[in-house]
Amino acid sequence: DVWCSIDGINWQEITNSASIGARSAYSLASFDRKLWIVGGIRPDHTMLSDIWQSDNGLNWIKASEFSGMSARCSHQLIYFNNKMWIIAGNDGIPRNDVWYSELESPAFPVNIFLSTTEIQVALESELQLPCTVEVLYNGGTNEAHGITWSLFSGGGTLNGNVYTAPAAADTAELTGTYIENDMTLTTEVRVISREY
Repeated sequence: DVWCSIDGINWQEITNSASIGARSAYSLASFDRKLWIVGGIRPDHTMLSDIWQSDNGLNWIKASEFSGMSARCSHQLIYFNNKMWIIAGNDGIPRNDVWYSELESPAFPVNIFLSTTEIQVALESELQLPCTVEVLYNGGTNEAHGITWSLFSGGGTLNGNVYTAPAAADTAELTGTYIENDMTLTTEVRVISREY
């Protein structure tokens, strides 16, 4: 099954029969506005070496199988420095190997979601250059609240709700103005771009 939440308190079931099949001890990461699931173990103790992706949690596409690496469970999967990394795990015996796959930089590597209760609160996000950020209000409903973003300070450019960092390290503050319960409110996002 697959569940999602925008606040960690209220959860909605997306599906109780995902095409990835029953599995446990898999790893999950987010990259390029998609969820990625790698490996795991079936209820019959079969180790898995498959890689799946989904942009909504409901529809899953099998992307590939491991190449050269053993099927495994209980491993770590992370996205770092434009690579997907698989670290350690268990393929019948505990492993301490590290594998990676080169990835293309996504158009929007980070989505910053702001809740309706964040008023005059700065949300900070640190990103690796080059980077572009799509700022989404309340789970992506910018239009529903009529929010307008402006670049308050720092370099880079802002086009609607899409911020592109400058070529050099910088800190930018974005201010969003919106109406809620007939009140005009503002929220801030601080984007820190660094060279690694």
